[in-house]
Amino acid sequence: MGRKPLTDIRQEEIIRAFYNTAKKYGLENASVGKVADEMQISKGLVLHYFKSKEELVLALNTFILDRYLEFLTNSSKYEMTSKENIEAYIDLLFSRDWGDYIDDGVFYSFYALIYQNERVKENFKSHHEELIKVLRLKLSEAVLGGVLKNQNIEELTRVIFAIVDGAYYALGVYVNDEIEYNKRVKPFSSHAKSLLKY
Repeated sequence: MGRKPLTDIRQEEIIRAFYNTAKKYGLENASVGKVADEMQISKGLVLHYFKSKEELVLALNTFILDRYLEFLTNSSKYEMTSKENIEAYIDLLFSRDWGDYIDDGVFYSFYALIYQNERVKENFKSHHEELIKVLRLKLSEAVLGGVLKNQNIEELTRVIFAIVDGAYYALGVYVNDEIEYNKRVKPFSSHAKSLLKY
């Protein structure tokens, strides 16, 4: 396997700098100029690789998707072969381990943008669909293995994903207090697990 082209390397560096800038100032206040300052390069060099802030936003959303997919892939030790493994996987989705992969402030800033920018909305929707697809495959694996008896896996997947997403949003104020977060997240994960039929 060969090395990445220099363009890919430079674009990845700029996306990471944009992410760090968005963490510091908020996505709405992160500018091409601030990214250049973060990297100590010229604004023109950033614009050589990304023609606008919108292009950077779309690239950042892909970066976020890749991080979440990496998390789900690294969670492949949860083979869906028993009730215990399935429920451990669901608990993992509600844990702060998942949330620690990407800054919540940056992630939820995308929600505001989907109401303002159609390209961001479509990009964010495809991001969601990829994550839903991974969860659907895991639950389908449990059905094929005879562990889960749910008939409508598509609906089950979307409802569980919505509960996970909503729980993170609702519990955002408790993210710095692990004990309080873990206490308050339990009803969400318990409800998601109550939808599973064995």
